[in-house]
Formats: sequence, C-alpha cells, structure tokens
Amino acid sequence: MRNMGPPAWPSRLSALLLPLLCLVTFSGASFAATIEVTVLDDSGPVSAGDALGAVFVEHSFAFKDPPGEIATDANGKLTFSGLGAETYFVRVKHVGVQPVVVKFKHHIVVGSGETVKATISFRSGGDLKVQVRSQVGSVPTGDIDVHLYDQITGTLVGQRRCDGLGEALFDNVAPGIYFAEVHHWSMRSDGGFYTFDIVVQPHSSQTRRVEIPLCSSLVFTVSDSFGRVPSGSTTVYLSHQAAPFSEVVASRQCDASGRVDFGEVVAGNYKAKVVYTRGLVHLERFYFALQAAADGSANLPILLDEVARLECVVKDAAGTPVVGDGVRLDLIDDASYEVIDEGESP
Repeated sequence: MRNMGPPAWPSRLSALLLPLLCLVTFSGASFAATIEVTVLDDSGPVSAGDALGAVFVEHSFAFKDPPGEIATDANGKLTFSGLGAETYFVRVKHVGVQPVVVKFKHHIVVGSGETVKATISFRSGGDLKVQVRSQVGSVPTGDIDVHLYDQITGTLVGQRRCDGLGEALFDNVAPGIYFAEVHHWSMRSDGGFYTFDIVVQPHSSQTRRVEIPLCSSLVFTVSDSFGRVPSGSTTVYLSHQAAPFSEVVASRQCDASGRVDFGEVVAGNYKAKVVYTRGLVHLERFYFALQAAADGSANLPILLDEVARLECVVKDAAGTPVVGDGVRLDLIDDASYEVIDEGESP
C-alpha cells in the first residue's frame, strides 16, 4: 500500500489562521491610547524642558509605565502614549519659573485607541468668577451682564454674560485690584450693583458674590370697568419712575387672560405706558408709582375705562324696547366709517 503521508488539513488550517493571528497581533497596538498635553505660559507654549509632567490613573497615585516624569518638547507638548482605556489625571511642574509651580488636569477620559488633547496654562493671571444671586440666594432670571473694571484707572477690562448658574468667569486676569459692576436686564443703563476691592493674585482662583434685590414677579392685569379683557391689542411699556417714558426697560403684550408678565425685575419704582389698539382706535394711558418690592411679587391692575361696555337700547315708536326681531347694531368709527364691532338685540 502506497504511503500517502500526513493529512493535508493541518497545513491548510495554518494557512487560514496565520493572517488572522497577524491581524490580532498587529491590531492590538492600535488599542493603545495617547494623551497630549500642551503647556502654556504668558509667551505661549513653554520651551523644551521647561515643564515636567506625569500621568496617573484617576483613582490611583501610581505612575504609569514608564515611571518618572517626561519633559516638554520643542512645541511645549507632553505626550503620554501606550495608555489603556481609563480615566487619568496629569500633574505638570513648571520648572522654568522660580518658585516651581505645579498644576493638575483631572478627569481625562481616554477610550481605546484614542488620542486625547488637553491644555494646562501657567499664565501669570488669576481666574475670577462673579456669582450673582438675589437677596434670598436664588439665581436671577433673564440676562445679567458683569463688567470688570480696573479699580485704579477705571478702565473696563472685560464683560461677560452670566450663564444659567448666574456666574460669569473672567479667566487669566492680570494681577491687580478690580471692581465688578452687575447689570440686570431690568436696570437702567446708568445704574448697577457693585463689588469692590477684588485683589487678583498670580495663579489664583476666587469667587466673588453680588446680591441684587429682586421683585420675584411683576405682573399687570388689564381689564375694563366690568372686569373683562378688552378685545384688541394691549401693550405695556415699562420704564423706571425717574426715567423718561422713552427709556423703556421692556415691553410685553397682554395675553388672552389680560396678563402682562414681566417676570423678575430689580426692586424699585416703575411707571408704565399702556397702548390699546383696535382697528383705528388708539389709546395711550400712563401709570405712575408702580412699586416692585424686594422679595415679593406685584400684581397691578390696569383699567381701560375708555373701552368699557357700550349699550344701546332699541325702542319702537311707542317707546317699548324691541326684543329679538333680528335687530343688529354696528358700531362704526365716525372718521373712517369702519365697522368696529357688531352687536345684536337680545
């Protein structure tokens, strides 16, 4: 019997498995992650060797391999490669200044094969956060602007709009003495609330709080003498008591229920111009000494008596009121002959 030799299937299996094994071997390297940290100072990226950095696993203080610290390259970068999917923080020491300054970058989340870029700044300025609150500690609603001034020269350094937490961040402010001016949307342009003597130190971070007195809700209710909402368009223009009517804080239109809601406003005295329009009818009424008390709400009535109820009685020749019979009355503007309203006899 002829010797057929070993079966051929092992060699064929090897030929099939070898590319797969190579794929696993070489693709394993692609799962390593990298963190690139750019280190900045006042002149931009630091010079080579001016900063030393090390990376840690967030929940551990053990150095990653290789141990020790690495120095910034010519582009001011620290590159930590060969990392696994993990959450890290980086410690950087700026050895190019004396005394040496240390900063951290926390919560750097790295996925498999990712390159995550971060920045650590050693600029000489400090960070200032201005926190705006009402007198009861709540976050004011509406637009709030914070202006930062140099207290010595009175120069405007910058301005920020508060975020949803009522905070405005001024980052990398040069060391010095400042004051902050806070403007709520309902304030006059020439008024504000202030906090003075803000001393900014190099590499510092601080929060200053400014409280402003607010009326929690300012609402106008528009009606006629019978308590009804006048049909047509009613707009209320709000101004400060001491300001001219042309200096409008805000305007709102009356809704279907007769409410005109201005929401939160700075406590104080206001006045309002009410404009009613229907067809060619145009009425303007002025209201003064409308007080919005701090930590309270104001619901102020506005009566438009001039658009109150108009009744006509239709009688026959004997003086008896006509009931029914399809009698219709049209109220017509005398100047334009436009039909303002239609009514029917009961």
